[in-house]
Amino acid sequence: MSATAPGVPLAWPEASPGIASGHNRFLVANIAFRRVHQLQYGARARVDRGNHKPTRIALLETLADAISWTAD
Repeated sequence: MSATAPGVPLAWPEASPGIASGHNRFLVANIAFRRVHQLQYGARARVDRGNHKPTRIALLETLADAISWTAD
């Protein structure tokens, strides 16, 4: 992420018309947080890993609707 001027909100990376547009950012972050733990304990990534850390991979998966989830 790049630094922005004070008061300017940061944009979501690769924002998709999927989950990011239909739900709040807290929910997206919560889903990605849970996915990070799965990735750290051996789950296979559902997007191209590239040279990214599990946190970035989980966020990309969440924004791409590559993982299924339910709100309880």
